[in-house]
Amino acid sequence: MTKEQIEKLGLTFTEGMTDDQVFEAFSKLKGELTAEKSKFESEAKTNKGLVDKYSSEISALKKEKQDRMTDEEKKAQEHQQLLDEIASLKKDKTVSEKVAKYLKLGYSEEVAKKVAEGEIDGVDVSDLHAQFLKEHDEQLKKKLMKENHIPNGGGDPNKSFTKEGFRKGEYTYEQLDKLSRENPALFDEITK
Repeated sequence: MTKEQIEKLGLTFTEGMTDDQVFEAFSKLKGELTAEKSKFESEAKTNKGLVDKYSSEISALKKEKQDRMTDEEKKAQEHQQLLDEIASLKKDKTVSEKVAKYLKLGYSEEVAKKVAEGEIDGVDVSDLHAQFLKEHDEQLKKKLMKENHIPNGGGDPNKSFTKEGFRKGEYTYEQLDKLSRENPALFDEITK
């Protein structure tokens, strides 16, 4: 063993120590460490005993409190639990109904769920509605571009507006708004 290792153990090392002296110093240190270990183990057992004791006392007090509850208090507690469960079920049902409504309108499932939950929780969801309208308009534009059909294109600006196109939802809100202002007669004709 090196001098540094011996000093780390708390032993003083002097030149010329015999093997017996080193062994005696190690034995003394071992005895001290064993005593400390025993002390820590004893404290740990004591602490565990206290934890077990207090845990059982807490459990007994909870049981005693439950036993002391009157029938009315027990019924009130059960009633409150049922009311909480009913409220949760009602909320889930309402969310499901609203999600279904928004899915029918063309909302994505993710946005429909966010809007429905937001409405129930009283959160402002106007930004989600705006997001849907923007996505809907973009999808409609893509569809129209794909079909090479551009409303209001060509010579007569009102020529491409038809009842069938209106029923199919081929026109954006802006287009219909503009048509209602610029040509109310045609607007009335295609929307009837």
